[in-house]
Amino acid sequence: MVSSNTPTGYLRKYQEYGIEGLKELNFYQPQSELSQHTTTIEAYLFHKPITRSDDGSDDFVQFSYQFLTVFLLQCGR
Repeated sequence: MVSSNTPTGYLRKYQEYGIEGLKELNFYQPQSELSQHTTTIEAYLFHKPITRSDDGSDDFVQFSYQFLTVFLLQCGR
């Protein structure tokens, strides 16, 4: 359901900024502290890929693999 404020806000934005104003995304988008290190992380993983351990002996490696996969997907990589 759309709030009654939504169309009013879009109309005001259009009247003030035109169609280009409607194309802007001005909402809070938190960034990971790791995002500034994306290039470094990618380079490291390219030269030393993380392998998954099927026997569960290295939980940290498994966690790191899952975490970095999600992180890189969020970065659009």
